[in-house]
Amino acid sequence: MTAGMRKRMLRAWLLWLLAAACCALAFAFTHAGAALAALCVPVLAALAGFVVLRCSRLPALSLRLPAGGRKDGEIAGEIVASRSAPGRVLCRIEVRNDLTGEITEFFAEERFSFRAEHCGRLTVRIRRAWLLGLPGLFARKIRTDAAAHVTVLPDTFPASVHVTMPEVQSPDSDTSSPDRRGSDLTEPFRLREYAPGDSLRQIHWKLSSKLDRLVIREPGMPAARTLLVFWDRSGDAAARDAQAEAVFSVCQSLSEQGYAYQLGWPEGGTARFAEAGSTEELLRDLPLLLRGGAEPLQETGALRGFGKILYFTASPDPVWRSLTAGAEPVLLLCGVPEQPDVRCICYTKENYAAVLQQLEL
Repeated sequence: MTAGMRKRMLRAWLLWLLAAACCALAFAFTHAGAALAALCVPVLAALAGFVVLRCSRLPALSLRLPAGGRKDGEIAGEIVASRSAPGRVLCRIEVRNDLTGEITEFFAEERFSFRAEHCGRLTVRIRRAWLLGLPGLFARKIRTDAAAHVTVLPDTFPASVHVTMPEVQSPDSDTSSPDRRGSDLTEPFRLREYAPGDSLRQIHWKLSSKLDRLVIREPGMPAARTLLVFWDRSGDAAARDAQAEAVFSVCQSLSEQGYAYQLGWPEGGTARFAEAGSTEELLRDLPLLLRGGAEPLQETGALRGFGKILYFTASPDPVWRSLTAGAEPVLLLCGVPEQPDVRCICYTKENYAAVLQQLEL
């Protein structure tokens, strides 16, 4: 039994003893029937609480939570018991942010709510549970491993990102050429005016704003494998929160402009990748990037084969240059650079929205 639980039961016992003593003293001095009846109340309450010790079947517990929430917004949850029980169910709830590592704990009964300061996937778990007698004098432990997840999405800011891919041929270079019609909007086959029925993903927003008319990019074959947006999820809680907003704001801009790219992140010592060319694909993959913290990459060639890599970090992996060998890397660093020998765009936890809203990469 935890220290907090012991304090709760001690307070319940002290209140019960005080109530019983007051009723007993009132009856001793007045011999009134009302005082005797009042004395029966705490006695019956204690007997009702004692019933939990004799309860043969304890309820199974589960958690009911929404799929998502917002930073600093109220997230409401519910503890669901499989059957009714002769008493109250008290739980010690743990909320862990899988992205930042932050942990908070609190006691709750049937319904509860909490707030998340930073984005990330929250794992909500019942660490301890007890069935309490009605006055809280007796308690029985309920064994449970109930857990649920809530994804707290990062905020985003308006960003305008333009990426120039390097002139590098991929391994299947005999079929890869920006001069041929294909499916890669980073290598346009040609530009033309918008026509009804064209996909909004093909609109060249930057050029359209300059010409004051809608311009369409017809996609060509890629000159390199693809563009990679890689986030190593390093730094403290505030830095990871800022990087999450930066990554998804930049990716949202790329998706809206029709760039073909992949998302990458470390998991289990290797790099995981996901296609994220559309806004729908980006939203689908969002929880995957928020469900873990920083991990070192153990594969030296984990990021090879890409034409350009946008590497988001607060503390680059010592071997990150070998990880990106053969590509054109751009380091987007949440912090102060240590004399990098590659192109580096630096921002802080306070000014990331202003620094990254206009990018030529």
